Amino acid sequence: MIETSRNKKIEVDFFKCYDNLKEKILDPLDEKFDLKIYLSTYDSKDFEKINNTLKPESFLLNALDNHPIDTIINGLRLISDVDYIIAYRFDAFLYNSILSLNMNYDLINILWREINQWGTIRGVGDLLFLYPFEYNDAFIAALEACKSKRSIHRIYDELASTISESKFNFMTDQMCNIMQGNNPIGYIDRVKILHG
Repeated sequence: MIETSRNKKIEVDFFKCYDNLKEKILDPLDEKFDLKIYLSTYDSKDFEKINNTLKPESFLLNALDNHPIDTIINGLRLISDVDYIIAYRFDAFLYNSILSLNMNYDLINILWREINQWGTIRGVGDLLFLYPFEYNDAFIAALEACKSKRSIHRIYDELASTISESKFNFMTDQMCNIMQGNNPIGYIDRVKILHG
């Protein structure tokens, strides 16, 4: 359980989502590429089991009071000597193999435009991002800017302020929302509990 600064508890069970992660992402990628895993998370009673299951190249345990976007930034800073990066949140479920998605390995791949946010802040889905390693520094800088705006969904505009929009690929043209049933790619599995 993660306690956030906005007075919420977020229940995230890695092992509830692991079978989907393994079947839809890890196994397909491992068959086609030399897959390396890097882990950035919070400490928990399950950390050793998670670490032993994923066997990451390296890992980082974030302070519990870190901004959630810091877990992504810190994880991206661990990565070296790779061609591509997939930043993935492990409360996510994909319906199909990651290799079936409309990906372009030369571009920054974003899942979808958010149906309720694209028209205002050009908000995008945040289940996963895939991009060439050469964009990692720009991606980290964009995440830092998103942190100050308190929303990772704003990453498109932050990246587009330094990288040509021709360098982006949306994996679906369908406008989506992770909480709606019309999403052709996937969803998240977590519970947010507001405190009284």
